Amino acid sequence: MKKLRNLFFCCYIFFFNCILRAQCPVVINEIFYSPDQQTANSMHDLFNTATTAEWVELYNPSSCTSVDISCWILGSDETNTATGGSNFGAFVFPSGTVIPPLGFIVLGGAAASPKDFDVQNSSNYCGNSRWFLSNTAGWIALYTNTGTVVDAVYWSNTGAGLSSSP
Repeated sequence: MKKLRNLFFCCYIFFFNCILRAQCPVVINEIFYSPDQQTANSMHDLFNTATTAEWVELYNPSSCTSVDISCWILGSDETNTATGGSNFGAFVFPSGTVIPPLGFIVLGGAAASPKDFDVQNSSNYCGNSRWFLSNTAGWIALYTNTGTVVDAVYWSNTGAGLSSSP
């Protein structure tokens, strides 16, 4: 009887843990916003693909459930107060994009490696001719297909070549 009770308790804890983790959203796990300030500082550049080495990594923290992120949007919109220019861009994940349990998806520019989605050469990108993650301070957010914010990350200047994670 004691073994049965212990087995029941272990199963309860396992399934309860899976249910709790299934409630966790996908997170922006890591960003690489400043690969090289001189040459590789954007995710999308209509005129110079060699400069597109920035990337963003998403993570599914659930150990039990895959997450379908079809039509979800990763985007940012920053206004440069010095120039008055706007830096906005968004990437819409294609239909059938699924992050497996404890899995990752990376999207970045053509020069970023490794990556699952190439923002530079994708018809799923919309925005300015050049979309970059600011090297001094910025933000990026992940939205569901209905516009609900799933996660957002803000960073400030920590130096060239460093990744930031929330």
